[in-house]
Amino acid sequence: MEHSADTRTEHPSMSDPALPAMIDPSETVTGFAIILGIIGAVVGLVAGIFVQAASGLLPALLNAFIAVLAGGSAGAVTGGTLGAVLGVVKGRRVPKAIEPS
Repeated sequence: MEHSADTRTEHPSMSDPALPAMIDPSETVTGFAIILGIIGAVVGLVAGIFVQAASGLLPALLNAFIAVLAGGSAGAVTGGTLGAVLGVVKGRRVPKAIEPS
């Protein structure tokens, strides 16, 4: 008995080169959050050093540490939001399960 494949009910192979590149939304959120978090931490460190009013070494280090945390946090939130928007717009949709007939 010969088994023929019904092309209407099969999902295309994910390794098929004819398919456009798809981006997983969770990857965009994580990627953008990490990248913009690092950029935000560097910007926060530079801004913390630039506007520093502390006179001693320990207060200056604490000020720089807080600036790095604030900048990194702001960058991670912004990157996560941007990544979520791009992931939804350009992301992959989960295919429906095909019930065998």
